[in-house]
Amino acid sequence: MKKSIENNLRSMSHDERSNAIWQLNSIVSEIEKYRSSYWWAPSHVAALRHAKAFENEVTVQLGTDLISFVSRYSESSTNCYYTKDLRLNGSRTTTTLLKNIIAKLEEYNSTSE
Repeated sequence: MKKSIENNLRSMSHDERSNAIWQLNSIVSEIEKYRSSYWWAPSHVAALRHAKAFENEVTVQLGTDLISFVSRYSESSTNCYYTKDLRLNGSRTTTTLLKNIIAKLEEYNSTSE
């Protein structure tokens, strides 16, 4: 993790860090939930397939750093589709970096109490 990100995390208030932890955990949970959606079987009823479809967009401000997450889920009559776009300051990033940021935020929150 870059020092600039660590400095931004350290400079955040306790409440800002708690809110960021909650938002980032929800992103990680969604990614892990739909990770194996390729192997899922779609609903046989079209109305259920349409009801399950969603598009989700979340942005998390970490000091001067910005994490943006866009995800989509849909089902056709034969396949399930989940796509995600996770970016840190406009550059694609991984779930591992998010987990590392969460760990740092939790560490800073526990030391600031």
